[in-house]
Amino acid sequence: MILVEPNDAGGWTVTGPTQVKALADLFDPEVDTDKRKRIREAIDQSRADLLSGGVSAARLATSTKLPLQLIEEELKSYAKDAKADECLVARRLEGNIVLFRDGTAPSSAIRPGASMPFIDRVRSLFARKGDNEKKIAETSKENLARSGKFSKPIVTELLPAMKFYPAEANHQKYYQQNPEHFEAFEKGSGRVSFQKQIWRDGQ
Repeated sequence: MILVEPNDAGGWTVTGPTQVKALADLFDPEVDTDKRKRIREAIDQSRADLLSGGVSAARLATSTKLPLQLIEEELKSYAKDAKADECLVARRLEGNIVLFRDGTAPSSAIRPGASMPFIDRVRSLFARKGDNEKKIAETSKENLARSGKFSKPIVTELLPAMKFYPAEANHQKYYQQNPEHFEAFEKGSGRVSFQKQIWRDGQ
């Protein structure tokens, strides 16, 4: 038996035996072009997220209830169709396709002294070369927050990298030079038990 019913995302949910999935898909009233249109509408509604991070395929799959592969294809197509001064790219980060602003906006897009709406001035902050690392870090933090691994909000600040100073020689490879002290510290600090509890799946 194949069941077709509307869902709260604006599409249809088709349920049937996994062995006849191809047949079940034929009963989906929503054609491919309508699905892609709905994905693009969802991206447009999430454009504010491009100011500080990105729009992930996984999140869109949850909100639209559409296949992840189709959403990934549409994110790449959306980035390709975007205007040059928007500098949108769709790239795989941590196994998930994410749409975000590349840090290579042409200087002509942000002219010194030009009268710019406030929202465009904010966007210009994320159009400078070198901001990709920040966007990737913020997207990673956002994905971790949504993963459900932690019951409380993640409060770790994402700050620009400072000048790095190598440690003294006696601190280099400390875990090799002082294995007993290092192991005692790891266990005593709760790090080992924390890792087993939170990262037991190896993720």
